Amino acid sequence: MERDTVGRGLPPELVRSWLARIGADDPLGANPTRYIRRSGRQGLANYIPALAITTDEPDAFDEIAFWRPLTEMLVYALIRTPCTMSRTPSIIEEHPSRHVVVGTQSMPGDGVFTQGGHTYSYRAPACLVVFDNNVPFQQTSREVADLAGIWIPNELLGSEFADRRITPVCASTPLARAASAFIRNFALDVAARGADVDPDTELAAIDLVRAILTQGQPDRAHDRALNDPGYVREATRSLIDHHFRDPEFTAESIARILHMSRRHLYRYFRDTDVTPATMIATRRLERARELLIHRENAGLDSIALACGFTSAATLRNRFRAEYGMTPNEFRRRSAGHRSSWGDRVGARPDDRGSR
Repeated sequence: MERDTVGRGLPPELVRSWLARIGADDPLGANPTRYIRRSGRQGLANYIPALAITTDEPDAFDEIAFWRPLTEMLVYALIRTPCTMSRTPSIIEEHPSRHVVVGTQSMPGDGVFTQGGHTYSYRAPACLVVFDNNVPFQQTSREVADLAGIWIPNELLGSEFADRRITPVCASTPLARAASAFIRNFALDVAARGADVDPDTELAAIDLVRAILTQGQPDRAHDRALNDPGYVREATRSLIDHHFRDPEFTAESIARILHMSRRHLYRYFRDTDVTPATMIATRRLERARELLIHRENAGLDSIALACGFTSAATLRNRFRAEYGMTPNEFRRRSAGHRSSWGDRVGARPDDRGSR
């Protein structure tokens, strides 16, 4: 899909780097996603009526958004210039919403969220924000922000949240950081890359948000959830799937994103037979195998680059160590198997021998 990167309020190079980082031109599935760019005073005037957007520089306002409705939720990913987003009592009366909104941000930046008479300051990307969309609020981003997240119907969070006002959560606990990584990558893959999503995956995201809300509501904190290995492992897997193509992405990168030490990260994998480093290596080699099979004319240099290896020599050495053969040997064997299978499939019935 051809997308507009012409400079408006958002610099063209920033737009291009954001589109590349979220994988907008590297689809994971054929599911249609929705894309829109709103700019300047006209963009503000034509914004969705359920939200109010204000800014000190209306002519410089700029937003690019992807979103996609799923069976149980709506998923979004966007980038926009500094602004204030709000829902007033009159807007809520005209456009009621029984949703909890979950937001994350990758780019460094700070902001303020106000709801229910309380003001919460946050600093991205270390923070996860969860709030009730049917209660008046105001959120201000002071810098360019790239937001990603989900809207979940309140009733799907269970009876304890369906019939009462939810206290907003602006958290940077270990659980919130792990949840933020999972939800951000889930949102980017679904909203920007058209990934296939089954109902179980949607429910897993809902369960994760429920855990965050349970931890964040008054008198409902569960300290044991802060160190739940399941969330950290799932966040690690999601981060690897999203970043393994970057040769500089390492276990230290994962620990930094989750705001913990490398040693602390590895504690969550003590009772498994893998580590974050081996998971990264395995994912890169798996992708190399896929490309060797399906891109017959691609050279080793381009395959190495596409899989996160620094060079063809590194790919060759790692591949031989893992599989006992070079990438070219693997490619020849795979081609032989396909040829043999094609011969069998294409043979006439009386050429296949008696059964």
